[in-house]
Amino acid sequence: MKHFQFAIASIIDANTGIGLAQGGGNIDYRDAELRSRAIRSKSIRAFFGAIGAAVRDTLADYRERARQRRAIEELSHLNDHYLNDIGLTRGDITAVKLGQTSLEILDLDRRARLAVAPLDFVDTDRVDDATREAEAVNEAAYGKARSA
Repeated sequence: MKHFQFAIASIIDANTGIGLAQGGGNIDYRDAELRSRAIRSKSIRAFFGAIGAAVRDTLADYRERARQRRAIEELSHLNDHYLNDIGLTRGDITAVKLGQTSLEILDLDRRARLAVAPLDFVDTDRVDDATREAEAVNEAAYGKARSA
């Protein structure tokens, strides 16, 4: 039993710096045992806390991969016109499936393209023609109102 108590006191001494070396030769084995239990309890809590964190991270990763699989499956069922409307191609979907890119990266790329050139999707010649027609109508209406 003394060897066990000595081991407990040594654990305390190694982990806290308090233990056998202090006390002038009188070793309080009960105090050493209580301290060793506290250290053991803290170590066990830390161990199971790390296991719990690993399990939570694994489950979160699994949920994220499942969400991405569902999104890719939904995108795969869209026709090419709809994919073009949202700025994707069948090749983008295949690249995501193969792990070469992710939906988040494709979305950031799409947003960057829209921010740089938002009028790429607008036929500017038609807009200019419509603007000229509207100005002509407005000038005619203004001329009539001014002469009246």
